[in-house]
This record gives sequence, structure tokens and C-alpha cells, in this order.
Amino acid sequence: MAVWLTSGPATTVIAVGGAVVMARLAAALPDAAMGIALAPIVVMGLTWLVARRVRAHTDVAFLQGPFWTGVVLRVLAVGAQLAIGFILYRGQVDFVGYWEHAQQFVDRVVVDGRFDLLFDSAFIDYYFGSRSMFILAIVVALMMLIVGPNIVALFLVGVPVSAAGAYLFYRAFESFAPDATSRRRYALMLFLFPSLAFWSVFLGKDVWVFFLMGCTTLAMSRVLHAIRIGRVLALGASLSMVTLLRPHVGGTLLLAVVAVLALRPLRVRGPALYLRPVLQIGVTAGLLFGFTMVTASALANIGVSALTVDALAERAYLSHTGFAMTEGGAMLPIAIDSGNPADVAAFIPLGVMTMLFRPFVWEARNAMWVVAGLENLFLLGLVLWRLPSLWRGVVMTRRHPMAAFVIVAFLATSVVLAFDWNLGATQRHRTMVLPFLFMLLALPRGRAERGAAEVAA
Repeated sequence: MAVWLTSGPATTVIAVGGAVVMARLAAALPDAAMGIALAPIVVMGLTWLVARRVRAHTDVAFLQGPFWTGVVLRVLAVGAQLAIGFILYRGQVDFVGYWEHAQQFVDRVVVDGRFDLLFDSAFIDYYFGSRSMFILAIVVALMMLIVGPNIVALFLVGVPVSAAGAYLFYRAFESFAPDATSRRRYALMLFLFPSLAFWSVFLGKDVWVFFLMGCTTLAMSRVLHAIRIGRVLALGASLSMVTLLRPHVGGTLLLAVVAVLALRPLRVRGPALYLRPVLQIGVTAGLLFGFTMVTASALANIGVSALTVDALAERAYLSHTGFAMTEGGAMLPIAIDSGNPADVAAFIPLGVMTMLFRPFVWEARNAMWVVAGLENLFLLGLVLWRLPSLWRGVVMTRRHPMAAFVIVAFLATSVVLAFDWNLGATQRHRTMVLPFLFMLLALPRGRAERGAAEVAA
């Protein structure tokens, strides 16, 4: 398929089809002419930069196929997102709100020269609602410096950003993947899974959080291999950006980082070897203290007053009921009785299952839900088929700290996002857990499969 997509006839079909879609969008958006002209240039330039890294890879003969197919899928996803948003929903969608927030930031801060408003909490709360939304407005405004204030061009910039994020996840997986077959299996899942390609280009937090989580995961794999100041700074910077955009997801990644580093034995030599138990306790205490301080500060931005079980349970309950009461065809009935920690904890299995596998096919109310239901049915079958791979990932934690990071990140992030009790939100937000789930599913299922992979390699 990848060979066909890069052939002359396929390129012509894609180019003509893209031109038709752009022309239709231009009719719906009369001010889109400049973005339509600039977007292909910018997207091709950024994609070329990502492709250079892919071509330098040792497994380039295989990897280029999934990569370029994934790029094409993401371009088609952008066209579908814009068509659905402007033609089907007539602009009443989230990404238009993000774009308008960025316009407000440019008009009120940059044009008027009121940079003091960057630190004005009243201004941020009134115009943007939260600090994370304010940070997103700044990010989108910076994108406007490249392609102008055009929503079509801004959306298309997400194509190379999403492809780069997928490649970063792939490089991180290489650090503990046992064979080439596992790596290739992961590349196919990561670049070609439809909903992952569709939602990871969504204009707003989604595209940048996906990219930054890839940066965080790769940086963590490098730190676990050897601690270097540059790698630690890269881990801290990417994790900080994730926390600014989605504080609760940044907290789960930080939990995974701290858990793995705290439990990892220190490598000391010479006389310091006798002090290793004391040093281990000191490092663990320092990591836990840092995690508590950073997480408490981040969660305060989303209304968590204290880092206690009761406060976290109450915030989870409010999030659940808030999403459940959101109007629209994707709303779900409230499934938690109260903010009691026991009620909240009992909901978690149902919430995680819903995030990963719903809507089911029989719940479909329109064509888009049918497509989502069929994909979820495939994902459920894939998980059941690859259950031994999940267990292998657990076993690998004894020898590969990166496997432990992936498991903790997957479980913690799944639990946090399970309270986004709306099928539309869960489909979008599971892009933050699928890369970790696919890492575990890509591992060999058992000795026979592992042996066959080693023979093939």
C-alpha cells in the first residue's frame, strides 16, 4: 500500500482530491486563500525535516512505508476534520473556539502591546477560562506567525507535528523492544491506526500534547540509558509543557517518571558503594517531594485544592458529571453516585473500558459512530489476541525500566482520562494512551513468536 501511495497515479489522485477539498473549504471560508497557498509549502517543509530523521534510521527500508502512509492519512484527517467542523456542524466545534482564543490573544496582548496581561490572572480567567487554555492560545498564536491567522493552514501544520510525535514514540520503543518484528509491528499500529491519525492532528491541545508526550517518552528512555544533563533538561522541558497544557496528564507522566527512577537501583562505585542504601533513600525522598510539590501546583490549576484522596475523588466526580451533562449526541448518563472515594474507585474499570472500546457498533447513531464502533471492535479483538504480549510487558519490568514506565504511564493516564465521561471526548483523549498500549501489544506473544522473530531477523 505504501508503494502505491507514493506512485505517480496515487500522487495525482491525492493532489486532485486535495485541491477539490481545499476549493470546497475556500467556498465555506472566504478568508482562507492565503492559508491555502501557504499551508502546502509549510507542511511539505516540516514533513521533509521529519522525513530526514526517518531516512537516517537503520530500518529505513521498512519504516518509510508506514511513515509516508501515516502522513497521507493525517492529511486526509485534516480534510475530514475541517469538512465535518464547517460543513456538517457549521463551525460550532471546539477548534474554532481555540482559534478565536488565539485571535483574542494576538489582538489584546500583541497588537495592543499589553504584555503585562501575560501575568494578569483576572484577564486570563475572564477571556480564556483557565491557564492551560491561555497557554494553548499562545501556542496557536505562535503558529500564526508562520502561516498567518488562517484556520486551514493552522490545521495542516498539525500533520508533520503529529508524524514527528509518532516517530518519537517509535524511537522510545526501540530502547526495550526485543526484536525487529516487534518494532515493525509497533510502527504499523502507531502510524496507521485510523483514530490515532485522525485525532492527533486536531487543532488545539491534542496535536501538541501528542507531540510533547512523544518527546517526554523518548527523553525518559534516554535518561534511563545514561543520565546526561541534556537528556534531563529535555525530559523536564517536555514534561513541563505537557503539564501546562494538560495538568492532570502531566501529573500521570511525572508519576511514571518518579516511580521508575525511585525504584531503580543507584549505580555507584568505590567507597560510595557502602552508602548506597542511604543514597537510595535520599534520592527516593527527593523525587517524592518534588512529585508532590509539582503535582499539587499543577492540579491547583484545575481546581484541586489539596493533594488528598478526598480532594482528588471530588474533582474526578465533578469532571465526570461535567462531561456527562455536556449537550450533544455523545453524552452518557452519570455513572458515579457521589464524590466518595469508594464510589469513584468503583467506577474506574468501567471508565477505562469505555475510553478504550466504546462506542460499540450497536450503539452507533450515525455513520461516524459506525466507523468508530468498527475500529473499537478491532481494537478489542487485538487486545484479546495480544493478551500474552501485555503479560510479557509486565515480566520485562524486572530487566527494562522503560517497560515499567510505559505500564505506569498507560495505567495512570487511562484512569485520569476515564472520568471524561463523553464518547466524543474519550475518542479524542485516548490518543494520549494508545501509544503506550500499542507498545505493550507489539511485544512478542510468547517464546514461539519471539523465536520466529529472531530467526526472521
